[in-house]
Amino acid sequence: MSLIGFDLTSYSATSIQSIVHLQDASAQGLTALTCSEPGSFQSSLLALPLALYWPLQDHVSALVVDASGRGRHGINVKCPVQKPFAVKFSRFNTGLQLVPLTPPRSLSSGVSTSTSWTLQWLLRWHDQAVEALGPPNAAPSTPFLHLSPSPDQPLLFHLAYTDALTLEWLGPPDTTVVAAGSSASDSLAVDTTYHMALVSASGVVTCFVNGVAVFETRPLTTNPILLDSFEFAVAPSPRSSILPLLSHVALVTRALSAEELHALARAAVPSPRLVAGGADDFVDLSVTCLESVASEDSGHRVSAVHLWSGDFFDGVQLTYANTSTGVVTPGRAWATTTAAGAAKQTLQLLEDEFIVQVRGRRGAWMDQMSVTTNFGRSLTGGGTGGGPFDVFIPAGYMARAFSFDIGDHVNQPVVFSLTWVVVVRYLTNLADKPDNETFHKIKATNSYFQKNVAPLGGHLDAVFDACGFDHVEEDGGDVFFVYRKHAAPPHAVRRALYDIATFLAVEK
Repeated sequence: MSLIGFDLTSYSATSIQSIVHLQDASAQGLTALTCSEPGSFQSSLLALPLALYWPLQDHVSALVVDASGRGRHGINVKCPVQKPFAVKFSRFNTGLQLVPLTPPRSLSSGVSTSTSWTLQWLLRWHDQAVEALGPPNAAPSTPFLHLSPSPDQPLLFHLAYTDALTLEWLGPPDTTVVAAGSSASDSLAVDTTYHMALVSASGVVTCFVNGVAVFETRPLTTNPILLDSFEFAVAPSPRSSILPLLSHVALVTRALSAEELHALARAAVPSPRLVAGGADDFVDLSVTCLESVASEDSGHRVSAVHLWSGDFFDGVQLTYANTSTGVVTPGRAWATTTAAGAAKQTLQLLEDEFIVQVRGRRGAWMDQMSVTTNFGRSLTGGGTGGGPFDVFIPAGYMARAFSFDIGDHVNQPVVFSLTWVVVVRYLTNLADKPDNETFHKIKATNSYFQKNVAPLGGHLDAVFDACGFDHVEEDGGDVFFVYRKHAAPPHAVRRALYDIATFLAVEK
């Protein structure tokens, strides 16, 4: 059977050519071609019309592999490689570090773009202050990406960063930058993975961070901006000791939409880390969460808590419900061999109900365990021996998974938690379904809303205003946040979600 429009000869020739292009690459670099499943970050990238794709998994080499099969391998001038680089899709991902030394260290390539293009990459900032990189210079910012348009457009543009990790666009005097839904003055964070993209279309270049437009240039020319080459490099003796790490650089031969970029960011950027808390603030750092559905973007909520107990606490199990389908997934049962004969209690959690407190009693082992939700409901199992203990859960966080030492008895409780502020749920619903008017009006004067947004304090009005909500007081004194659908800044809701996560991480 043949497919309409499929040319076997052309396909075979292209495949053979790709093999030839890749035959000089290292085996380590080629492992980046392995995609775990459809919809993964790498699979999504390889499905796009690529001019080049550098996974940057190579060992020490002057060549970085172009995994697109087009043979546009990058030139690495003595930049360190194999630097650990956290991503969602691989525990073993690495990156390339830009180093400000003389002669210059750089990563570069010559290219030939069409009328529109997207340059995307993953970025982390690493602070090397302890390594004394050299005396500061007077430059207000450090360029790290240099773009050279085609010869008939003799302009040179740079993407730079300041000491405060804000992004700047540098170029000829007329290349002014304007906000595009958020401000380029917002600081990024050290040791955090970001999905970055520059999108060129209709003479305008827009910069995206995690799928959110942070700034765009005013029209630079009436003609398309063609790209002749680009280079990642930092100048010697930069003002800051903070240096960029790069991974998965790709040049796409069309302008990607914000939705496409956001999907790539979600597939690449690790979810916020689960916070581990132990009894009386003691946590064994070697203990890791074993529940894949406990992560923020798993699409599951904790739907029930099951406790087994008699004279002692004998075990606990959480169940998780898919928030879209309602399908229930049982979590790991942390229980002794005697739990099967013990009394079982179950607390079914309601929508928007979370475990916010875990406490109990223990001596040589756990005698009792108690969980309490944000609705004030509790479930307790076990006896009254031992002394009381509390498991640390930061304000504004919810328990998502447990870990224990299991033997004849249960001991060493660890709780893994994530942010649960209800405003995050409201804004996530709106970001996922912006046309659903159910999410366009939020009542702010009910006790549930006021109690559950408390961790944001005085920042609440600013968050909703930035997202495009009006603060409206209706007859009777009720206050609502009403979404300005057609006037709201584009992608502002997504940006606010990242800001809230950062705020809570700093405040915890």
